[in-house]
Amino acid sequence: MATQQFKKLDKAPSFRWYALLMNALAYGYFFMTVNILNAMTDEVQQAFGVSATELTFLTTAVMIAFAVVPTFGAHIAAKIGGRNIVALSIFYNVVVTLLFLIPAVSQDYLAVLVLRFLHGATGGLMTGTVVGGTPLWFPVKERGIASGLNLGILGVGFSIDT
Repeated sequence: MATQQFKKLDKAPSFRWYALLMNALAYGYFFMTVNILNAMTDEVQQAFGVSATELTFLTTAVMIAFAVVPTFGAHIAAKIGGRNIVALSIFYNVVVTLLFLIPAVSQDYLAVLVLRFLHGATGGLMTGTVVGGTPLWFPVKERGIASGLNLGILGVGFSIDT
């Protein structure tokens, strides 16, 4: 079985900081949509009349999709490109978020559970590209700060809606 050879960059691309910024914003937006439910758990629990355990399923659905979908996201990104998979992920995340505005959807626990799973899938599509691109585009001396900025946005995304 032949092993796949990856092209090693001779020099870091000039667009790497711009790409890092765009990836960090996309990732931050994703984690903001994931955490929005945590900012209003009491209201959600009362609206659906669910137990605390049933409420946690809404977050668990996100995490299950986020854990499973990156495998598919990596294959799709290999075919359509990293920039396209991130843009596609953001587009689908916005669509899923807008579906919450439909009263018939947002008032049904099962529908919200499905939407939360789809939120996780949108993050799963982009995560390989967002996290995996950093070590490829940055020289060794810049990787630490680039990775820290890229993943530090998670906390910012979590903080904004909370």
